[in-house]
Amino acid sequence: MHTRYSDGSGTHKDIASAAFKAGVDVVIVTDHNILVNGFEGYYKEKNKKILMLIGEEIHDQACNPQKNHLLVFGANRELATFAENPQNLINQVSHAGGLSFLAHPDDPEAKAFNEIDISWEDWSVQTYTGIELWNALSELKTVVPTKLHGAFYAFFPSLVAHQPIPNTIKKWDLIFRRRPGSLQAEDHR
Repeated sequence: MHTRYSDGSGTHKDIASAAFKAGVDVVIVTDHNILVNGFEGYYKEKNKKILMLIGEEIHDQACNPQKNHLLVFGANRELATFAENPQNLINQVSHAGGLSFLAHPDDPEAKAFNEIDISWEDWSVQTYTGIELWNALSELKTVVPTKLHGAFYAFFPSLVAHQPIPNTIKKWDLIFRRRPGSLQAEDHR
């Protein structure tokens, strides 16, 4: 999830409120290229509570298109300055004691919405923690070839498959068997 600190539109409190309404127990916020401190922890509303974890989604903003996004957790320091070189970034995350996940390894373009392909490309990297197996926005982009399809799924979101893109599972099975995966419900509130 992303907040207004990067390309989202809501605050951490807005995300917590949406999580309460959705019955979610844990939310992970990974703003782009900025580590936003001070919001991690439990949020309480009436007799409910959710845990909000804070990480960072790092990519080279000078690169066009902006591919090779890396999810970083637990590094406890800003690492976006290392985004130009994905392997060096992964090394810096490890050195800082953090976890690194290759974000949306398969993220196709959605021409009808001017969404470009931002899949992971640098498969030569090593020593990362795992990959993001499922990303809601990446999956949605596979089923919306037109704006009409987009409108349909906006009214019937439960009809989107809600599963990893098959090619991502193949990559994980073939290359990453001994690495963990993560799941993200991409939201830019």
